Amino acid sequence: MEEVLGAIVAHGARFMIVDLTGAQAADTSTIEHLLRLFAATRLLGSQCIVSGVPAGMVRRILDAGGSLDGIPVFSTLKSALEHAMGAIRHKPR
Repeated sequence: MEEVLGAIVAHGARFMIVDLTGAQAADTSTIEHLLRLFAATRLLGSQCIVSGVPAGMVRRILDAGGSLDGIPVFSTLKSALEHAMGAIRHKPR
C-alpha cells in the first residue's frame, strides 16, 4: 500500500486502476486491505477505478461491510482505461 500511495503522490495521479481480472475470491483480510487502499486513494485526491471484479469477491466485500459506492467498476481493464482517458481529455487537473 505504501508504494502505491507514494506513487500516486509522486506522479500526481488522477486515477488508480485496480484490475482484479482472474483474481480468486479473496479472504476477509485481503478485502479489508483493498477497501483501505480505495479509501486512502480517495483521501489523496485520486480516483480509484476497479475492473474485472469476480462475483464471489463482490459478495465478500459486502459481507465485510464494505461498499464499492462511488468507485467506478468496469468488467474489463480496457473499459476502465477508456473511462480514465476520457476523463483526462475532458477535464484537466
